[in-house]
Amino acid sequence: MVNFRWKGEPARPLLILTQGPVLMVRVRCGTGNIHEYAAPDQVNGFQLNEDIGNACECVRCLRILRNDARFEEY
Repeated sequence: MVNFRWKGEPARPLLILTQGPVLMVRVRCGTGNIHEYAAPDQVNGFQLNEDIGNACECVRCLRILRNDARFEEY
């Protein structure tokens, strides 16, 4: 089973003045199912280097998480 860690949001363009914490990450797998990873803290959202849990074994899901700059595989 592959694990991923939250690295935080990348820098946003200057047009976005404020952004709230990310409370949930949704990843669509090849079967059409959506895997939801909820932040443990529903007020502050995900924190840096926080484990988001096990990812499904779907190739598409793994490819999405590996190519997303917000996540780190470990």
